[in-house]
Amino acid sequence: MTEHQLYNYIKGQLPLRELLLAENKDFIYSVEIDKDFAFNNAQALHFDDLRSEYIPEIESYYSFPVPTVYNELIKKIESNPYLQHLRESALYFKLTPSNVKFDTSVTAIDASIFLKNISDSFLSYAQFDFFEKFKSQFGDLKKTK
Repeated sequence: MTEHQLYNYIKGQLPLRELLLAENKDFIYSVEIDKDFAFNNAQALHFDDLRSEYIPEIESYYSFPVPTVYNELIKKIESNPYLQHLRESALYFKLTPSNVKFDTSVTAIDASIFLKNISDSFLSYAQFDFFEKFKSQFGDLKKTK
């Protein structure tokens, strides 16, 4: 998991399920933590060995107060004004993958179709917006196409 993924999770922008099911790892760690915060039975598990009841729900967003141990991470990430601006003004899209084994993963074909649709939509909007703003300056809009 990257620092940015952790940041997005503790800020409630990324579900735990998406972190767990990411394809960028061969195994996950499992550890039992008792009421005194003692760590027991730590082990690395292959993803396929993880019992289904341990896989978080789709809408498994972090909803608790952020522990102070993450203050430095938050400060580090939020101190970059450009990245912060991108986060605040970003549009988030949910793609539906064609392979259900890793339900948050999409194929390159799925992504390319999605990006083509966004590109077509943006170009259509830009064309419409241009003509709306400048239609009074053109005598015949057909000549501008």
